[in-house]
Amino acid sequence: MSEPTGGKPPAAEPTSAATSASTEPLKTTTATATPPKPKPKGFSNPALQMMGINSIRLPSRNWMIFWISLATLSGGIVYDKWQQKQLRKKYIELAKPVGDQPFEVNQLPRKLRIYVVPPPNDYLNESFKYLRRFVKPILNSAGLDFDIFTETRQGDIRSTVAEEIRRLRRAKLGLPDKRPEDLAKEQAEAEANKAKDGAEGEEKKKWLAPVSFSEVKKPEIDEKEEETKSLKDLYNPNDVLGITHFMKEHDHQKPFVKEDQVVSKAQDAGGVICLGRGAFKEYVNGIHEGLLGPLYKPEKPPVEPKLEELDAEKDKEPEPNANDEDDDDEKKMDPVPDPYITPKEYRNADLAPELDLVNGRDSNGIPYFFLQPIAVLRNYNTAGFTKQPERIWRFYHKRDQLIDYNETLWGLINKNYRGFEEDDLQLAAEEEHDWPNKWVQTSLDKGSEWVRDFSGDKRVFGVLSVYQKIERDEDQSKEVINEVKN
Repeated sequence: MSEPTGGKPPAAEPTSAATSASTEPLKTTTATATPPKPKPKGFSNPALQMMGINSIRLPSRNWMIFWISLATLSGGIVYDKWQQKQLRKKYIELAKPVGDQPFEVNQLPRKLRIYVVPPPNDYLNESFKYLRRFVKPILNSAGLDFDIFTETRQGDIRSTVAEEIRRLRRAKLGLPDKRPEDLAKEQAEAEANKAKDGAEGEEKKKWLAPVSFSEVKKPEIDEKEEETKSLKDLYNPNDVLGITHFMKEHDHQKPFVKEDQVVSKAQDAGGVICLGRGAFKEYVNGIHEGLLGPLYKPEKPPVEPKLEELDAEKDKEPEPNANDEDDDDEKKMDPVPDPYITPKEYRNADLAPELDLVNGRDSNGIPYFFLQPIAVLRNYNTAGFTKQPERIWRFYHKRDQLIDYNETLWGLINKNYRGFEEDDLQLAAEEEHDWPNKWVQTSLDKGSEWVRDFSGDKRVFGVLSVYQKIERDEDQSKEVINEVKN
């Protein structure tokens, strides 16, 4: 075969090296993917493997966050509860020597007054909760008796305290609790209402009584209102326990003597605890009203209404509906009495000339309650969206509230008091910063007693006194606790 003429020579056959190179895969410039890391083996033990637990290892990241958060929150609560328990036990041991003092069978211990009010926009049980936890155990350990006074509306404590002082003043003068004309007026109104209710009741019976029972006569019931008495007036605890009968049999019966009767100074008797800034305000205002105000409710001058106002009221009156039923069983609460005297009138009023304001005593020989020192315990309840951080902090530090309360109670137990000063009107004033802003604004619009200007008279300040805290040395406290335990 003849060779071709012209053109390119035929391509040379590839060598073996080129052939092998062409068969190899192309190398890429990017790095190959790293293999996944093996799971940690964790802690293993033959004994655990025998029970079916191959290994123990830490949970995942999310589970670790959850369990750490839960443990932190729960641990804070448990630690605070434990601290409260230890502190309460410590204060109880410190107050125990006072309560272990020997008493005769016919002796009664010192008695306190405790005024409790609910926090704003909250229930009374909130205040009672801390009274039971932080106050009552210490007072019981010290062997102190107490009476608790509460209120459901603002002004109840103020009116009660003022009326009790006015009753003392009227008793000194031999005057009745109410004016004769007021008693006659109330009696006439009661008889008129009774006759009206009786007539309406008889009319209803005619229409509502079934025919078959129309001739049945009901037994006559004495409709006189029963006088309400307290339990201590109905019976004596010693009679229930049999102590009086036992003492009569052994012919050793002695008249009961209260510890408050034998004190030489009025400030050494009893004591007053105001739980809440509102209770303190009402108590002090009630003392001013009782000592400086009149003995009876002042009569307001009659105001003659205008004819135009009467016509407008008639137009506003709704027409009587025959289907409406009167709820005779429901009794509306009487409104809180207005103060008999205003702070502006304190200056021109006389300071209870009927009473001995130095060492005066009531019919039982006990110094007047308003001469006894005052201990103020602030309320730590707070509300409001902007105050949630503070609320959370207090929730985890309730032990601080326990310490604050018992430092004041320690001064009360040891009768560490001083004279009342004008600056003492600011006691527990920090509590007002915890009151809800909306509630404060509503109270200002309504003229509430808790948000009014809080002032007083220097003559009344000279009668009052307050308990002050006692700074206790830690070493001294430990010595007292060890002595009690041994």
